[in-house]
Amino acid sequence: MKLQLKQLKTKLLLFIEEKNMQTTKNVTVSCEMWLKSLEQMEHAEVRRLITEDKVRPDGRKVDEIRPLDAVVDYLPRVHGSGLFTRGTNSGSFSL
Repeated sequence: MKLQLKQLKTKLLLFIEEKNMQTTKNVTVSCEMWLKSLEQMEHAEVRRLITEDKVRPDGRKVDEIRPLDAVVDYLPRVHGSGLFTRGTNSGSFSL
């Protein structure tokens, strides 16, 4: 779902940039206005999916958590290091 929204947003922005500026009823609409409107629609749809359909943008149900993974001492020659991953997000540390 999230990937589809990103692809749609990219296609729409490319279309707007290609046309440079769109005119509707003698009112010039800038790319920034289109982007703001698109973000508001995206926010409303994501909110609706979570509250009504009980599905998150990445396809998980509301009671599912992302996979969790941790690795320690993955860097050589440091006092300590670690890698923490949850879903597609990750963080690392070293001492």
